[in-house]
Amino acid sequence: LRIGIGVFIPEPYVPEEEVRIHLYQRLASLVSEAEIAGLAEEMADRFGPLPEAVQSSLALAAIRVRCRRLNIAKVEAGPLGIAARFRDGGRRVTRARIGRDNPGGPLRWSEGRLIQNTETARPEDRLAAVERLLTAVEDMITDDGPSPG
Repeated sequence: LRIGIGVFIPEPYVPEEEVRIHLYQRLASLVSEAEIAGLAEEMADRFGPLPEAVQSSLALAAIRVRCRRLNIAKVEAGPLGIAARFRDGGRRVTRARIGRDNPGGPLRWSEGRLIQNTETARPEDRLAAVERLLTAVEDMITDDGPSPG
């Protein structure tokens, strides 16, 4: 997942280094939306309102979980667009919406990647754009055939 934003827990928010390291490990091991919500609630209870950097870190974890569920191996986002590469070549993604208008702009296939040309000036904007792309992919998934393992 390369979108120009990283996982970060500010030292003033969690002053103890050992606790921060443990939280980074937990962030890396989250596998469901329920686990992400649970960690967010726990952090807010223990340390107070979540700073923007922690909210972004949790959003990245949620994107990672969604990518795993959608069989997406890699997402790259830059100032001019987003590219998603599927583990199975996108075999379960219906091509019906390719070239049509989708939230964030039209989608196209190129060199085995689903691409959306969408301009984002800031990494935070890319986070939202990736979330929109994943929503479009969720709407394009077909259940014709076995789910790749």
